[in-house]
Amino acid sequence: MLEDNPRARRFYERAGWAPDGARKAEERFGVRAPEVRYEPGLYDDGIGEVLDLLKGVPDEVGTVLLIGHNPTVSALSTMLDRTGVRDAEGLRTSGIAVHARDGDWSTWAPGNARLITTGTPRA
Repeated sequence: MLEDNPRARRFYERAGWAPDGARKAEERFGVRAPEVRYEPGLYDDGIGEVLDLLKGVPDEVGTVLLIGHNPTVSALSTMLDRTGVRDAEGLRTSGIAVHARDGDWSTWAPGNARLITTGTPRA
């Protein structure tokens, strides 16, 4: 994705992240991803159900990429952040919100996953 989207690459580089060299979506550092899941509930479930999905992630998983729809994803992002500050329009199409988890996934609750950065890296 980053090869084909220089704007996304700049977004991640400004935040201090660098591409890992993976050539396929299901690879990371040249190793196949252990699990990719499609959760139909992300399309039309509410904030509570999506938070429950995150709380069910095994603790050995360090990173989750959640791709969903608004207004649920924007509202969840706002709820998880300690400040609760929300852009009046929420995340835009292709918008990204990066949160850092404090503690185990099972303990995620409103206000305990600080928002690190947001952006809209469109091509």
